[in-house]
Amino acid sequence: MLNYDVIIIGAGVGLTFVDAAIANGMSCALIEEAKLGGTCLTKGCIPSKVLVAPADMVRSAAHAAKYGVDCEIRGVDWQMISRRMWSQIDNNIGIEESVNSTEGVDLYKGTAGFCSDKCIEVRYPDGSVSPELHGDIIILCPGARTFVPPVNGLEEAGYITSESFFGKDFPEKLPVSIAIVGAGAIGAEFAHVFSAFGVKVYLIERQNRILPLEEPEISSFVEASMMRSGISVITSAEISRCEKTSDGSKRLFISDLMTGDQTVVKSSEIMVATGVIPNTKELRLENTGIETDHRGWVITDRHLRTSVDGVWALGDINGKFQFRHKANYEAEIAVNNIFDPYATLQKVSYDSVPWAVFTNPQVAHAGMTEEQARQGRDGLYIGIKHYSSIAKGFAGGYERGEPDDGFVKLIADKELNILGAHIVGDQASVLIQPYVYLMNAGCSCIADRSRAFKRNRNEDKISEQGSLKPIMRSMVIHPSLSELTAWVIGEMKWVEY
Repeated sequence: MLNYDVIIIGAGVGLTFVDAAIANGMSCALIEEAKLGGTCLTKGCIPSKVLVAPADMVRSAAHAAKYGVDCEIRGVDWQMISRRMWSQIDNNIGIEESVNSTEGVDLYKGTAGFCSDKCIEVRYPDGSVSPELHGDIIILCPGARTFVPPVNGLEEAGYITSESFFGKDFPEKLPVSIAIVGAGAIGAEFAHVFSAFGVKVYLIERQNRILPLEEPEISSFVEASMMRSGISVITSAEISRCEKTSDGSKRLFISDLMTGDQTVVKSSEIMVATGVIPNTKELRLENTGIETDHRGWVITDRHLRTSVDGVWALGDINGKFQFRHKANYEAEIAVNNIFDPYATLQKVSYDSVPWAVFTNPQVAHAGMTEEQARQGRDGLYIGIKHYSSIAKGFAGGYERGEPDDGFVKLIADKELNILGAHIVGDQASVLIQPYVYLMNAGCSCIADRSRAFKRNRNEDKISEQGSLKPIMRSMVIHPSLSELTAWVIGEMKWVEY
């Protein structure tokens, strides 16, 4: 048996803990079965945005006609786009070299499985197994993977996922058509990319609307935009079976859950984007006292501790929002809680987790939806303001009553505390951020001895909702898109339930 002070499973956000362990003079084992860097670097956020950027440019060029500029679109250079994308993914090579050259760290490239609460073995790709590894501290951040629904004939027909697309299934040339199964954030983003690059896209969703985590009016707005761009959106859809035809194409047999009508979609490729499941099966948690919920997500307390003393879990594996920025936030707290014996234990708060969907148009979200905010309240302040109502929005080609006129929706309680902010339109991912700062207004900044600023997470303050009042007291640059998110407060009206 080999003994380590710290064992880390997962080399995405897990790399943060390698640095912390080395800084504290602790021996460390890092276990990763895939490329170092995690989903964000190697098969998610970063490579996908290298695809989204040129897709956005295609759509922006088409939109430019609305304010008097005729841009000729002659197509995209898929090979150049691919090279740029792979240059980012290949950063994992340097990360691995750095880990291997760091004294005190042993890298195990294989799949981790528990033998007992504090004992792990690593199974390598060739089937061999490492000696047993014992860790005083074990940190679980192995991530999640695409859930593949049990559709008859799907395996035989063949399909890709976001993971395989950024790996063995990455195409040398774009398919003629693609059926994307699942219209959440990943499906909507890929629908935008493929469609902008000239691929015929069928976006298929089992629920009655796309982007089901967003406000219904935002889902409808994006769906209408997609259909204007030539994407075929099919909702309330259950795929009964798939098959591969003699010409190599694929057919999906679809039933409408509302009407019972039958539809057949024929495409060159199928992409599955129907949500994610935790990477816990291979961990053999049945050999431990680590508790999971009914879906397999590891249960943690507000300090990120599992049910086994000395075992911690964060990132996708705990089922609390699958975003890298959420994992980074948790890692900052966990480093404090694990490696500083004199520090007060910090607690996580998920009250104002923001996210963005980089489809076309962009969608951004922070806090509660209107439906969630209604619970336990007799009324809310709700305001909606469209891009066309501000000078910069009109300058950008958005006019009142036009179908592409995006908006911000803001939700507040009777004390004017922000409960939720939702944006659909140009630069939504940027415009949402000031709301996030306001919603975390209970945090204060203190300087440490290195003169770097750190957040002071006083438990009584971190959970407080921020107020709209600082917006009322502030000047807003004119004309700018920032006026959209500031002056929506002038549209807010009390709505009783």
